[in-house]
Amino acid sequence: MNTTGLLAVIGFGVLLELLLYLVLRFLTRLDSKAMTVVLILAVIGVHIPWTLLNWRGGDVFAIEIGIFVVLAYVLGIVGRRSGTSWHWGPAVIVAFFAMVIAVNVTFVGLAETGITGIFAKLLPQPKSAQVADSRFPGTVPYDYQKKEALYNQYL
Repeated sequence: MNTTGLLAVIGFGVLLELLLYLVLRFLTRLDSKAMTVVLILAVIGVHIPWTLLNWRGGDVFAIEIGIFVVLAYVLGIVGRRSGTSWHWGPAVIVAFFAMVIAVNVTFVGLAETGITGIFAKLLPQPKSAQVADSRFPGTVPYDYQKKEALYNQYL
């Protein structure tokens, strides 16, 4: 799966989660903590079976489930019916997870497509006339001879 597909799945999942939150908020009398629990259980109940049928890797699964669970947590905090202000503790937790998610999405994108655009110019010029390729070539086997043959083929 490429980064565009990852972002499409995350975007679709976030929209579904927001829709479920709005339905729960306006059609039930649940408080914010109960809605958060229902949202997280719904995410786990829907996303894990779907992921098992369409496995794209553990890193992609961790990013998606992390985003969906953190969104449920944020909706539970923001959706409190009381008029009190937001405590700094949950704000720090949300900011930390947002940073972790952004870094992980960047790593997955770099592993799949390599460095492109203006950032590719920061790399040193290759000795050959080819363009430098910074993407991850894939898994490397443990067998030394097979490793050497694959490396020579990659060059």
